[in-house]
Amino acid sequence: MSAQTPPHTPQPPRPLRIGEEGIFAGDWALTYDPATGRHRVPVGFPGLLIDWWNGFAVWSCSRPVAEAVVADQQCLRDQVTHTLTGQGLTGTALRAELDLQAAPMVWDGADIIVDQTRLHGPADGLSRISPDQRGRYVICGWRWTWTLVDPTDCDRVADDAGGLR
Repeated sequence: MSAQTPPHTPQPPRPLRIGEEGIFAGDWALTYDPATGRHRVPVGFPGLLIDWWNGFAVWSCSRPVAEAVVADQQCLRDQVTHTLTGQGLTGTALRAELDLQAAPMVWDGADIIVDQTRLHGPADGLSRISPDQRGRYVICGWRWTWTLVDPTDCDRVADDAGGLR
């Protein structure tokens, strides 16, 4: 363990029970700030906890929050592209590594398409996420490592009106 990496991620102010609202972020988005001793999250996403899976949160959200997740994934892809091109990758090699590090996520009507075929292969890599009967989305639940975060640790929090606060 390096001096800049804490032994664990910060705990939310109180445990969340299934059916309760919380703010969620991918554990990949947590960055440690040694100056404050706290983790920061660029964007937190409000939603409803529906399950726990291997210690990670499975949550549902409204369409505006789902749109914010898709937009955030594209920002991540842009950052990864910048890093990879700086390392000299171009063309097919760039696309392959980009898709491996940050899966493409796009809208297809009311559905979200997530293409993780570079990671999981063609049989399991393509996901279509449709809204449930209440219009809520479970984005890569039981597959991605989402964590409950304290909203004060977020630089921004997506909202149900489609903006950030």
